[in-house]
Amino acid sequence: MRVHFSPLYIEVMPSGHEYMLTKHFYATIEKQKFIVPSGFVTDFASVPRGLWNIFPPHGKYSKAAVLHDYLYRRSALPRSRCDELFLTCMDALGVPWLQRKAMYWGVRMFGGLCR
Repeated sequence: MRVHFSPLYIEVMPSGHEYMLTKHFYATIEKQKFIVPSGFVTDFASVPRGLWNIFPPHGKYSKAAVLHDYLYRRSALPRSRCDELFLTCMDALGVPWLQRKAMYWGVRMFGGLCR
């Protein structure tokens, strides 16, 4: 699957746990284009603090997490499709298989609590 991302430009918010996009962020998955607007605030991966040693909020999957946050909050896509796109993006970003599967199943089981 063809996936392309623009660079990700962020500013750390005063909380130190949220980040604001300072430029639009673009993702193309196959022929579907997504735009996350400048000013959007993300926490990257919404991982409970107790798991940060295993799954820190940001890493190789940061771009996938930003898109996933945006799709959960602002798109009309079904939650299952948002989660599938998250998995696809993590694969394209080279996130190791076990890590991406664990993160995918985390959002499948608990992501609805954040939507």
